[in-house]
Amino acid sequence: SKLVHGGLRYLEHYDFGLVREAAIERGRLLKCAPHLVQENRFLFPNCEQNQHGRFATKMGIWLYEVLAGKFSLHPHRWIKETELKNREPDFLPQKELGAYEYSDCAMDDAALAISTALDAHNLGAQLMNYQEVIRLNRVSKDWICHTKSHMVAEPDLQVKASKVILALGPWTDLLLKKWAIPSPKLLQLSQGAHLYVQKLPIQTSFILPVPHSQRYFFVLPWKDGHLIGTTETPILNSKQIPPEVEKQEVGELLYLLATYFPNLSPKVISTIVGIRPLALKSPQNTENADEKFDSTVQTSRQHLFHHLHKNLLVGVGGKWTTQRLFAQEILKKSGYHIHDPLIDRVYPKVRASPKVSAYPSTLAASSLDLIKEHILYSCEKTFCKHPLDYIRNRSDLYFSSDGGRALW
Repeated sequence: SKLVHGGLRYLEHYDFGLVREAAIERGRLLKCAPHLVQENRFLFPNCEQNQHGRFATKMGIWLYEVLAGKFSLHPHRWIKETELKNREPDFLPQKELGAYEYSDCAMDDAALAISTALDAHNLGAQLMNYQEVIRLNRVSKDWICHTKSHMVAEPDLQVKASKVILALGPWTDLLLKKWAIPSPKLLQLSQGAHLYVQKLPIQTSFILPVPHSQRYFFVLPWKDGHLIGTTETPILNSKQIPPEVEKQEVGELLYLLATYFPNLSPKVISTIVGIRPLALKSPQNTENADEKFDSTVQTSRQHLFHHLHKNLLVGVGGKWTTQRLFAQEILKKSGYHIHDPLIDRVYPKVRASPKVSAYPSTLAASSLDLIKEHILYSCEKTFCKHPLDYIRNRSDLYFSSDGGRALW
């Protein structure tokens, strides 16, 4: 995801607790990581595809803001038909429509993930990038973790621990089975695809209903272009991870854009796909549990925790916005105390280096010497170990017109 949000649509499923948690965490992230999370104004149009109508939409957005409490962002307002037409003339050009404007946040998700890891490192955590855990054994009262290095110059490791916390994301069920740790099926997976396109004549972020569905998609000014997302495609086989963007997902997103902006002809620069690891409220014990699911739209984004063995705790589910709550709760359940100053700790900057004030977005805009300096800085300070790490996660080159191929 590229959004840090409370989950406006979750109100439809009466998931008020999750919305309140996420809205508060959105406010905390905006405070702790202002260089990674930014407030955006979104338009929610009162169009025929909106099944709720103007009054219900207003009440939903009002409740969304109330649940955020003191962390509420700038209040919503009604945009009249003439103002919307003047601001966004390409939006349903044959219609005279108004819209509600409200606030949510967008993020640099790659930089936020790296920043979180670096802050843990600054606090004493030992990070082991490209060390694949191949086996987890119980020996006496301890656990032995066996890793295999994917870097030629680094050795395989054996790590002894009295407690193990597993936060494996979409790989949870797959790895527990691989390590022969008895566990029911804990997750239902779905993938979400995004299209990054050349800049469009759209000034504002939009949240738009998917016709004949309970889903929504967004059109978001992002970096030097626009982001269109997302899909919700159930993953019924763990062999599908890591995922690939399917042609039908690209077609679906382009069709949805054309539904609301029929005069635009977007040029796709790159695609992005991620997996939602959705926690099952009732873990499944059958081998073919996946076959029971055909939609994940109504599946809660709440996180859950399971004690699989003595001193072995696994956390599943959740969403990007509530990742700090996930971490706090899983540590407390493992017997660790979180000091209050850590809760509002400012996230470190990871994109820029001492000599490069802004991370490179194109080779043409930056000299090769500066690119080289930034690559070395990324390797030394941010655990960058592979060319794709740099192109996709330490710079914006993946979102340039050639996708970083020139540097590759």
